Amino acid sequence: MLKRLTTLAFSRGLLGGSKPWLVIGGAIGLVRFFQWAYRGTEDTVFCEELQPGETLVIAREAPKGRR
Repeated sequence: MLKRLTTLAFSRGLLGGSKPWLVIGGAIGLVRFFQWAYRGTEDTVFCEELQPGETLVIAREAPKGRR
């Protein structure tokens, strides 16, 4: 939905000269900027050098569901 609004705001606001669509485009730009600025950072959970012959197994257990 945000992609469609961005396209409409660009075509009708910047190219078409519609001030309301230009304002909508600016608001969408701010939303996207804040999403980018406050995106989560990944935390390092495990960090260790592997020696030759050692292996690392990454596994995920299935979530316990309700029956």
